[in-house]
Amino acid sequence: MAVPLPDVEEHSDEHCTARQAVSLEQHSHRRRMRKAQPCNCTYHLSATLLLMFAAENTLGFIPIYPSRCNCLHTSLRMNVCMRARQEHDVAYSQQPRDLSTHNPADTKSLHLKTRRRGVSLFGGLVGSAALISGASLSWTAFPSSAAAADADEVAATLRDVEWEETPPFSREDFRRLDESSDSDFYAAPRLVYHIDERAAAAAKTFYGTLFRDVASRRYGGEHALDVLDLCSSWISHYPSEGKYRRVAGLGMNAEELRANPLLSEHVVRDLNKQPALPYADSSFDAVTCTVSIDYLTRPLDVIREVSRVLRPGGSVAILFSDRLFFSKAVALWTGKDDLEHVYTVGSYIHYGAGDAMGAPRAVDLTPKPLRGIPSFGGAKRNDPLYAVVADKL
Repeated sequence: MAVPLPDVEEHSDEHCTARQAVSLEQHSHRRRMRKAQPCNCTYHLSATLLLMFAAENTLGFIPIYPSRCNCLHTSLRMNVCMRARQEHDVAYSQQPRDLSTHNPADTKSLHLKTRRRGVSLFGGLVGSAALISGASLSWTAFPSSAAAADADEVAATLRDVEWEETPPFSREDFRRLDESSDSDFYAAPRLVYHIDERAAAAAKTFYGTLFRDVASRRYGGEHALDVLDLCSSWISHYPSEGKYRRVAGLGMNAEELRANPLLSEHVVRDLNKQPALPYADSSFDAVTCTVSIDYLTRPLDVIREVSRVLRPGGSVAILFSDRLFFSKAVALWTGKDDLEHVYTVGSYIHYGAGDAMGAPRAVDLTPKPLRGIPSFGGAKRNDPLYAVVADKL
């Protein structure tokens, strides 16, 4: 059953401020929530445009610093530039590739990368000037908050939460800058890593531990598991040495799914159009979703289905970082920082699964040695990575 979301009117700057104030009151127990601010759309747009054009040939992707407004006010004003960039990305992704010899590490990511919080116009100008001058300085030196969220704060974000009785979402929260067909957008295979190598290794380690815990809880020890990889691609980030009886992949591109060596079966499905999962009740011991939750426009319906196909004692794990296709991410996601993303994913599980799932918990998976190091001299700060996990009761 679809989760009803109230219709809302088109909003103004005053509406944005009011929405933030309501959100802040709802989440007042979170220490990191800041005072409501009106949209910074004007300077955000200026800084973003400078960065977009300066970084075009330097980085291979465009750094986007979203404003604090979690609506599409700013995004819609960037419509022309973002659509032009999207057309460039799609054209690039459609270049012929030999899957048998393809090395993802040699391919520039097509992602539009976001960092936590908005950057000031001054920061945008400095960053753009550095890129224009050709200096070997990675753009991640200039976000207003370069350090990843603290591990203790990540865990505390979903600890003892007093949830509202009804989902605090509107239809507008799940609007996107690009509302065109997702099937068209993902028609060409993108055989790239969506997180950097250190984050990918952290994901693999986490999944190995999670699967062992599920096997121990459900079967009393080592046991081959039935696993579902939602929003799957050419890689699942699972340990290849793991014990699997069945690994089902559900994604948007058949060529990517066929290239995934771990999948024993796959289904092409657009969850934004068909959130119902094509599997029987209690089919899987674990369900995962890696760096794709930000694209779901009906996340509560999907999570309800996840709960249905999970076996008692099984787990769902949703991993996310700060990389995304900006034009396809939902409005609820694009203006928030890491801890707010953790809270949002936790709310999806709470409201989507209801009493069928235990309380969601958050884990910081960001690789520790390089945590929070700014990027000077070409060195790259590793991607942050977080997991929100819940168990089927």
